[in-house]
Amino acid sequence: MDVQGAELMVLEGASDFISSIKVIWLEVSKVDLYQNQPLVEDVKKFMAINNFVLIKDFLKQLQCDHFLNC
Repeated sequence: MDVQGAELMVLEGASDFISSIKVIWLEVSKVDLYQNQPLVEDVKKFMAINNFVLIKDFLKQLQCDHFLNC
C-alpha cells in the first residue's frame, strides 16, 4: 500500500475488517514527507495492537516498505 502518507488512515478505516487481513505490504517513513503523516513508529504501534508481526523491514533510508503478517 502506497497512499502518500495516508497508510494509517486506510488501516484505521478497515476497522473490524482488519482482523480478516493476513498480510500487509506498506510504505513507511522516518520523516514527514506529507502533512500530518504517521511515521514508522505510529504504524508499528497500530500493527502490534492489531496482532501483526513485522516480517521484513526495508527501512534503511528515510522511507521504505514494510511487510507484515498476522
